[in-house]
Amino acid sequence: MERVIRRFSDFAEAERADRECYARMTPHERLRILDEIITRGRGPDYDPKQRLARVYRIVKFSRS
Repeated sequence: MERVIRRFSDFAEAERADRECYARMTPHERLRILDEIITRGRGPDYDPKQRLARVYRIVKFSRS
């Protein structure tokens, strides 16, 4: 993907330009960008087999 720097006069103009840019992309291109964002967020030490630890707590209530 080619990186481009653009300047805008306000946030609304930048938002319109982003929407137009994404509208011109194919679904495959948009998914590729999403995959890149997810990969960057996970970091280099990401292990897909690693999951959250399951924690169970048994609480006994008294019958009063």
